[in-house]
Amino acid sequence: MEDCIAMVQEEVEQEVMSVSILFPDYKNAFTPCRPFPYRESTISWLQMIGRENKFVLVTKHSNVGGIKRRGRVKLACVRSGTYRGMSQRVGKGKVTKIVLKPRNEEEDETRRTQTGIKKCGCPFFINIKKNADSLWYVTVICGRHNHDPAKNLDDHSFAGRLDKGEQEVVVQMTKGNVKPRYIINTLKQRDVTNVSTMQTIYNARQKFRIEDAGGMTQMQQLLHILEKNKWMSWHRKYPDTNVVTDLFWSHLDSIKSLRCFSSVILMDCTYKINRYRMSLLEIVGITSTHLTFSVGFAFISSETHENYVWALKNLRSILDGWHKPDVFVTDRELDLISVIE
Repeated sequence: MEDCIAMVQEEVEQEVMSVSILFPDYKNAFTPCRPFPYRESTISWLQMIGRENKFVLVTKHSNVGGIKRRGRVKLACVRSGTYRGMSQRVGKGKVTKIVLKPRNEEEDETRRTQTGIKKCGCPFFINIKKNADSLWYVTVICGRHNHDPAKNLDDHSFAGRLDKGEQEVVVQMTKGNVKPRYIINTLKQRDVTNVSTMQTIYNARQKFRIEDAGGMTQMQQLLHILEKNKWMSWHRKYPDTNVVTDLFWSHLDSIKSLRCFSSVILMDCTYKINRYRMSLLEIVGITSTHLTFSVGFAFISSETHENYVWALKNLRSILDGWHKPDVFVTDRELDLISVIE
C-alpha cells in the first residue's frame, strides 16, 4: 500500500511544485486527529471541511473491499483532471470547439466558439483506506489546489446535493403541498451550510412524484386518486386509442349538499388553462345562507353541444331523482344554454 501511495505522490509532484508558491497547503486542515469507524462518516467529514474552505470534493475511485481486499476511497477536487473531448485547450479554462455550419449556407467553413469548463488539472488528492483494525485512515497525498477557492458554492451542483435527511424533508413537505420556496428556506434554516438551489428542490420533487406514481401514467394516477379519496367519476375515451376525452368527478359530500340545496346552480367553463388544452367546466351550488359549494368538475375536450349534454347527464345522475334545479346561472355560452333548455 505504501508503494502505491509513493507512486501517486511522484505523479503529482511536478504539478505541486508549480503551484506550491501561489496557493496554500490545506494538508493540516484535512488531516483528522483520529481514524473513523465508518466509510460514510469519513467522506462526509472531508467534504464538510472542503465546503468550509470553499472547495468541492468528489469521489474519484471507491472500493468497498472484500475477503482479501481492504476498502479504499480516493477523493479529489471537483476541478481535477482535464477535458477529454476532441477539441484542444487553448487557454486557461477555455476550450476551442470546431462547429460546422448548416449545409444550406453558401460557405462551408468552420467557426470557433469559446466555452468554459470546470476542470483545470487540480492536483489535490486524498486517499482513504481501511486497515486491519476496521478503522478508516485518511492520508492527504497532495493538499494544494492550483486555483483560488470559490467565492460561493451555489454554482456547484455537487455541493448542492441533498442528503438522505434533507430528501426526506422535501418528500414530507411535498406531501403537505408546501411550496418549493418554503421548502428551501426550511433546509437552509436546518443547515446554514446548505447551498441547494431551487432547481435542486424541483428535481427532488419530480423524482418523488415519479417514484410515487409507481409506473402509472398521469391519467391513471388521477383516476386512482379519485377512487382512493371517494370521488365519483365518469369518463369517456376513444375506443381505438383509449385516450380519455372527457372526465367528470364529484365528491360524496358535494353530492349530499347538492341534494339538500339544488335550487340554484352556477356553471362556468374556463378556457384551456391546463397543459392538455382542455376546458374545465365548474359547477357550483348555493346554500340557503348564500354560501357557495363545489358540486362537481368536468374536463371536456371541446365546448360543443354534445360535450355539454354528456356533462349535464352526469349531473342529473348524481341528483338521482331528487329535486331538480330551478335556476341555472351561466354566461352567454349558447351551446350550454341550449342544453339546459
